[in-house]
Amino acid sequence: MIEILLVEDEILHARLIRKNLEYLKLECHIVHVTHGYDAIKQMHDFVAQQQKFVVLLDLNLPDMHGLRILQTMCQDDNLQHIRVIVLSTSDDPAELGEIRALGYPYFMVKPPNYRLLMDRIEALWEDSV
Repeated sequence: MIEILLVEDEILHARLIRKNLEYLKLECHIVHVTHGYDAIKQMHDFVAQQQKFVVLLDLNLPDMHGLRILQTMCQDDNLQHIRVIVLSTSDDPAELGEIRALGYPYFMVKPPNYRLLMDRIEALWEDSV
């Protein structure tokens, strides 16, 4: 079963993601957090438990921007290997460039094509350490 950390402060978006992945029959367990600091803590908890997971990361969170989370991950040896799909309502080219420069090539505008999202989750799951 695929373990997903969903970092999304908008409850409606989180519900849509969960329902669509269920509809597509993706066998997954979703841990949902709404704040960046909670996301970083949860990632550390997963890593400490040697648990394999994929992150779905919203950029616009109430306590910190998703780019800051990605920067934190890049600077932390325990979090560098984690696979992330960035989700945002914005398709700002400058922001997308920053995300890719940090080494995170997977970006989708919300609401995403859920079939494509599922395919990317499965591919990252297979590729994760």
